[in-house]
Amino acid sequence: MKDGKIVVAEDLAMKFEATPIPTEWIDSAAAFTASDEGPARLFCQEHDGHLDTMLLLRGAIEADQPDRTTWMLVYSAPNLPSLFVVLDAQSGKVLRTWRG
Repeated sequence: MKDGKIVVAEDLAMKFEATPIPTEWIDSAAAFTASDEGPARLFCQEHDGHLDTMLLLRGAIEADQPDRTTWMLVYSAPNLPSLFVVLDAQSGKVLRTWRG
């Protein structure tokens, strides 16, 4: 970049091949049910919250287990930090929650 303009552009020889997500993960409906049985239910009931975003991830949340596939559900409520719930994608077990 020079003076806000691209003066040189090159394709870099990088590969970003990801290992496939295992096929044994629970589907989104089961993940939502598992999440809603814990802190998410209380959050939604007490604060008029709702599920805002749901993602199937691999390696983004569990740094010590980069091959673990997880569901991350984000719940929102008016004027409050969101509630994040991370589930193991195979068992549906809640791994962690936080507000932010």
